[in-house]
Amino acid sequence: MLSFFSESGPRIKRIATERAMPLPAIEGVKSTEEIAQKIIECIYQPVAEVYTHTGSKEFAVLAAQDREKAEQLQIPVVLGEREAYERMKKMVPA
Repeated sequence: MLSFFSESGPRIKRIATERAMPLPAIEGVKSTEEIAQKIIECIYQPVAEVYTHTGSKEFAVLAAQDREKAEQLQIPVVLGEREAYERMKKMVPA
């Protein structure tokens, strides 16, 4: 999966730039220390969701409030990931 995300990231940014489209404000994975702390907090005070990427909570809220806007932000992501998938699929022997 890491190679997929490494492959798709630049493609997503290129597509967003070419189409003058914004991207969701979701950044990299939080540190293992932050995630471990959240897991411990959940043990003592359970919550409905635990987010592992900075900005993913805000995107989830946006998706609940304005589905169309959230989907528009996802267009470059979907297209970039599709390009990466197609390229990687050609590299794997059948």
